[in-house]
Amino acid sequence: TPNDIESASRLIFPGVGAFGSAMEGLNRKPGVAEALKKYVEANRPYLGICLGLQTLFESSEESPDTPGLGLIRAPIKRFRFERSDLPVPHMGWNDLRARRENEFAETIARRRYYFVHSYAAFADDVA
Repeated sequence: TPNDIESASRLIFPGVGAFGSAMEGLNRKPGVAEALKKYVEANRPYLGICLGLQTLFESSEESPDTPGLGLIRAPIKRFRFERSDLPVPHMGWNDLRARRENEFAETIARRRYYFVHSYAAFADDVA
């Protein structure tokens, strides 16, 4: 509920599925999308995993007619590799590399994670 989001000391928003369905779910519940936007805009602790990250963007190639929350002015795009031997969806165990140091990055860097995804946020696209 919006009250749950507003009163949270930190949010973890995981998600598996399609961008369009995720946004429809957020918008179907009155006030939830707006509360989430306000929470993130206030720079409060937020971890978006998969769709939890993607919903913050303006749009996604996966569901081009469905707008995201628009907090990050860039689209989510399908993986495109120059090498044809790299499969999409990307599936498998990988390490994470932090782009800047912080307490959370130190914690996640010591583990391996399993990924199944076809879409990504590309830093070069962020305005």
